[in-house]
Amino acid sequence: MTQEYYVLGANRSARLVCAFLDCFLPRRTAFIEEYPVPECADQPMFVLQTEQEILTYLEEHPSEPYGLYWNDADPASAGQAMAFYTRDGKLIFGLADQEEVVTAKLQELVSFVGSSYVLRGSEQRPPETASEFIALCKEQAN
Repeated sequence: MTQEYYVLGANRSARLVCAFLDCFLPRRTAFIEEYPVPECADQPMFVLQTEQEILTYLEEHPSEPYGLYWNDADPASAGQAMAFYTRDGKLIFGLADQEEVVTAKLQELVSFVGSSYVLRGSEQRPPETASEFIALCKEQAN
């Protein structure tokens, strides 16, 4: 069974996202080929063509929400990495994989991000603000 974990981070830097990906999903493919801004807009203001362009844009625009997904390049793997940019300048890092695989990586992810806010998910996008994310973490802990 696939399990997802999300961890709240404070840093939206493109460099950190690349380091996260290199550490947790080094062999990956992007889920999409183009990046409309705003995300999911019927008529976007513009469309970015590369991963580096969207990462740089999101770092420079701290109130822009966006969700990015990468799949493991191995078609037999269920591994996935995610980055959710919040409306309030934070970033939620996510990992999904077989439960035993992602659970083993969880402590490393918490240390990597430097956060104590962890949310166990199930194919649902995390909230768009850090305060909503923290509230869900506290609710899940009870």
